[in-house]
Amino acid sequence: LGDLAFRFPNLLEPWSAQMFATLEDGSAKVRKNAFLTISHLVLNDMMKIRGQIVGVLICLHDEEERISELARMFVHELARKSGHVVYNLVPDVVSGMLNHDKVSDEQF
Repeated sequence: LGDLAFRFPNLLEPWSAQMFATLEDGSAKVRKNAFLTISHLVLNDMMKIRGQIVGVLICLHDEEERISELARMFVHELARKSGHVVYNLVPDVVSGMLNHDKVSDEQF
């Protein structure tokens, strides 16, 4: 999927919501592999994260420690790469976290 998104980004862009939905899969292997693929695509400017950031941030509280570590590293790298991107995502984060079913008040 990552290779397809790299080669044909305009064809897969309408399917990005389904790609980010795999971050909430029941299988830890699926979540981890999806996170690795999505983070690679986003950090290398092959995919835009706008509107889907909540799925990534929910991984910060994943029960699998490795996935939550990957999420922390991703947010750090995204902020290091271009800090203005993180600030531009704040409205999406706040509205998405408030409207998401899996986010508790403590996690928010």
